[in-house]
Amino acid sequence: MNKDKANMEQKILEAAEKLFMEQGFASTTTAKIAKEAGCNQALVHYYYRTKELLFERIYKEKMQLMVNSITNINTSGSTFEEKVVGVINAHWDFLTKNPLIVWFALRENLNGSTALVNLFIKEIRPKAVDAFSKLEKDLNTEIEKGNISPITIYDLLLPLYRLI
Repeated sequence: MNKDKANMEQKILEAAEKLFMEQGFASTTTAKIAKEAGCNQALVHYYYRTKELLFERIYKEKMQLMVNSITNINTSGSTFEEKVVGVINAHWDFLTKNPLIVWFALRENLNGSTALVNLFIKEIRPKAVDAFSKLEKDLNTEIEKGNISPITIYDLLLPLYRLI
């Protein structure tokens, strides 16, 4: 692929991401994406086929970033406290780099989008469950040692996610 084609494909992707984040799936059209990217609508369809496929790609990429930021904190040799700080930092970094993602996901869910729910259930939830089950095991170890009062993993993580 030559440089101009790659640049246009990237411009379309960036324009679509911006519009989906700001306006949501329903309010974003391929015509708006093309205008934002500085091309015609046919190029949007050429590179990404449908608005749905483009949306799914962007959502997957954003959610994958979040999952990666969470799963990468569970390194061996870290103390439990360092892991919790790692979760908080990963969450904060992700939200700082993706400030519209929460409103994007909330808006899509309120509008009845099943794409987000299906994608979350199929691809994101299993990875998050795996990452947090490791943290839960460490939490239970710390409780057994008497270092932490008995709480559940939800008691630990819920305040963090309420910060958004």
